[in-house]
Amino acid sequence: MLRRLTGLPLRTRCNKRDFHRKGSVRRWLETKAWQRAQQESVRLVLALVVAGLAEVVAFAAPGGLFWLVVGMAVAALAIGLAGFSVFHKGAAALLRGQLNISALMTVAVSGAFIIGQWPEAAMVMALYSLAELIEARAVTRARNAIKDLLDLSPPQAEVLQPDGSWASVPAAAIDVGAVIRVRPGERPALDGRVVRGHGAVDQSPVTGESIPAEKTA
Repeated sequence: MLRRLTGLPLRTRCNKRDFHRKGSVRRWLETKAWQRAQQESVRLVLALVVAGLAEVVAFAAPGGLFWLVVGMAVAALAIGLAGFSVFHKGAAALLRGQLNISALMTVAVSGAFIIGQWPEAAMVMALYSLAELIEARAVTRARNAIKDLLDLSPPQAEVLQPDGSWASVPAAAIDVGAVIRVRPGERPALDGRVVRGHGAVDQSPVTGESIPAEKTA
């Protein structure tokens, strides 16, 4: 038996129709998010290639007004592909009198472009936008892993009643300090401390350890 320690609900109960509808919506949202992520990746890779081309033009092209204009145009294209959203957020932050990473990147890239360091400005913006995309994907994977872990929890648990009987209660409605019963082979619906009995609990979704952990009162 476990005594509940925290008041954080894990999942509420829903009927089968709601479950299928929510599952379909979730799959549609995941598909749309995956498509947007793919488009974003292609755009940033293209921006990185164009920024590299700007570096090549600045290094290898002969002098003259024509190649200067070509190099600046290529760099501006790379910055537009990689940093349009950064410039938008940075400009909005500057208008509000706030300083954040987008505002600082906007000022730095604009200044570098104005003083003639347009290849470096393009490359910095492309690399920064690519780093932001990688960070966003890492956060999304961590969030999905936590959600999948919570989905493993049963929606109900057997709770000890004042008269000594056991009743099945939704996990979200169980009070802190209540005593719940976990039968062999079941997953604990809530976190808690063992107050009676003993057994082995599979903690691999949390710890990654494949060997069940012994739990005793």
